[in-house]
Order: sequence, then structure tokens, then C-alpha cells
Amino acid sequence: MRAWIPPLPLVFGIMCFGLSWPLLFAIARSGTFGVSFLVLSWLHLIALGWITSIAFAILLHALPAFLDVRWKTATVCRALLPLFLLAVFVLVAGFASADLRLVQYGAVATACTVLAYLSLTFEPLARGIRKGGATALVARAFAVPFLCLTATAMLGGILANALTGRLPPHLLLRLPAVHALLGIGGWLTLLLLGVWARTLVPIADPRRRFKPLHVASATLLLTGILCAVVGAAVASAAIVRVGLGIVLVGLLFFAIDVVYVVAHATVRHRPPQVLMATSAVCAVAAGVFALVGGWFSPAYSVAVYIALTGLLGCAVIAHIHHIGVRVLLTLVLGDDDDTRPDCVLDGRLSWITVGAYQAAVLVGAAGVARANAALLEAASVTGFAAFVCIVANAVVAYRSAKTRRRISRSAKDVCLN
Repeated sequence: MRAWIPPLPLVFGIMCFGLSWPLLFAIARSGTFGVSFLVLSWLHLIALGWITSIAFAILLHALPAFLDVRWKTATVCRALLPLFLLAVFVLVAGFASADLRLVQYGAVATACTVLAYLSLTFEPLARGIRKGGATALVARAFAVPFLCLTATAMLGGILANALTGRLPPHLLLRLPAVHALLGIGGWLTLLLLGVWARTLVPIADPRRRFKPLHVASATLLLTGILCAVVGAAVASAAIVRVGLGIVLVGLLFFAIDVVYVVAHATVRHRPPQVLMATSAVCAVAAGVFALVGGWFSPAYSVAVYIALTGLLGCAVIAHIHHIGVRVLLTLVLGDDDDTRPDCVLDGRLSWITVGAYQAAVLVGAAGVARANAALLEAASVTGFAAFVCIVANAVVAYRSAKTRRRISRSAKDVCLN
């Protein structure tokens, strides 16, 4: 496990999550609720620094495990990750300081490292497709968000150069919408659906599941996102709304699927399941706000906030509380360990995290909708409290695992004597 999941991107991602709340507080204090350099810094801190960094690290283990293939170039991908983290740091710092040169350097470096990483994923994907059957379907399912991220990264580099005047400025009129739709919808949301299909058993272990719901959800989301991207590219509001309408139906199917799985869950560890249910509700809410709001409207801003913090954020935190803790236990206790995450976590901290984070999503969405600085400040405080609880609970889990290892070794020594 140590060879597959490097700790640096995981730590970097969690730190970006924690930093996002003081940055949100700064945005509230600035009084700027539209598109600004601070807002762009926050968006990329969440999408790239937090979620994508963790995803890239986990994929080093998850992708070959899901496809049951060997990833020969995984070592090269591992070596690329520190460069990616540095590029993201420069990009976010550039936006935060309104330094266009840093934005350009960071965007180009981020695009190059992302494209290099993704180019190396085609080896295991090709192996999976050649195996045929269900493995080929899983490989194709992963290829879709990877292609969306490829386009997103390339557009990010183009937009940064247009922002600094190296490319025609008229590119800034339509491409930002395409960039956002592909990044949030095509990359992050579709990746979440693919991961959820594989992790629902350890998180919930449902007695029953209606699998066609998941297939329909992924198909509708992909169709709707591509339709909306075309509409944004040709500046057709009607096509964009048709696409977002299809996306909303796909998100409804996703929500039904998640709620159905959680309702039939047999795993006793409830906080991750509640967070996944919250993620499903936020998915529908984000789809509704995106559909009723126009580009750059307050409703669309609410949709983006809910999608990043609610739909994606709740899902990531849910996986941290279960899959993340299982990785920690494996690192400390070995591959054969089967300790349940709820046995080493502090249940009180887990539930405080759930409550504080849900409050941050709800209050923050209200603050964005009403352009209310006080609500955004309150959301940043509760969100940071959730971050503190997550870190504290990780420390508790690590100490519990170390204690279990000492007890196990003592028991073995007694048996040997």
C-alpha cells in the first residue's frame, strides 16, 4: 500500500481543504460576490488543491485495483505528483495575489503535469479494455472523466494566456463556461460516480441495489454535460438549458441511487453514509440552481458553491472517514488487518464533523445567494471547525491503530514465551 498511495498529495489536499475556509472568510470580508481573483483562487484551491490532488494519489492504487491490471508507469506518475502540487500552489497563489504572471506560469505548469499524468493512465486503461467484459466497461467509464480533465487542463492553459494578453482576449467570453462545465461536471462529478460504484460496498454494503439507476445517471450526466458544453461554446442559452435539464435528471437518478443504497445499508458506521446522502441532496440542489440561473447570475454561483462543497465535498469527507481510515489502518497494522474504521475513530468527532460541515454548506449557499458577508463568515467558521475535527479524528485513529499494534505484538510475545 505504501508504494501505491503517496502521503504527500493526501496531506496537501487536506491542508488545501483547511485553507479554503480562511480564504472564504477573506472573500466575505472583501465584499466581492461575483467573479474575482480571490474567488478564482478559492475555486481552484477546492477543485485542484483539495479534490484533484487526493484523487490523483488514490488513483495510483485504485485504478489498477479496480481493473485488476498492473500499472507499469505508476512510478512515473508518482514522481509527477510533487510537480503537480507545486504548480497548483503557484496557480492559487497567483489568483490570490492577482499576479497575472504567476497565474500564467501556474496554469501552464498545472496543465502540463495533468496532461503528463493522464497520458500515463492510458496504459492501464488499455489493459483493462483488452480484458473485455465488466473490466472493459469500468476502464471506459474511467476514460470519460480523464478525457474531460484533459480538455479542462488544456482550456485552463489557454484561458491563462488569454488573461495575460498572450492570446486573443475574446477567448475569455465563452471558454470559461466550457472550462467550468468540463471541470466540475465532466471530471469531478463523473469521477465521483465511478468511484462510488466501487466503494459503496465497503461504505454501506447494501442488501439490495438497483444498478440500472447508476447506469442511467452516468449516461444522462455525460449526455447533458456534453450538450451544455456545446451550448456554451456556441453561445446558445437554449442548448445550455437543455443540457443542464438532462444533467438535473441524471443527478436525480444519482440521488435516488444513493438514498436507496444508504437505506439498505448493513454497515454500522453511519457518518459516511449520512455524508453520502447529503452529497446526493446537494447534487439535486446544485442542478436546480444551475438550471434556473443564467451564467454569472447569483443562482449559478450558488450552484457552483453547492457542487464543490456539497456534492463533491461531502462525498470526499465520507470517503476519508471510511476508505481513508482503512488506508491508515493498513499502513499501521498491515495488509491483513480487518479493523473497522468506527473502532478507531471517535464517534463524537465524526458526528460533529457531519453537523459542522453540513452547516457550512447550507449557510454558505445562503450567503452566496443573498450576497451576505455575515453568512459567508459563519460558513467559513463552521467549515474550518469541520476541518479541525477531521484532523483530530485522524490523530485519534492513528493512535488507536498504534495501540492495537502494540497490544498485538505483546500478545505474540506472550505466546512465544
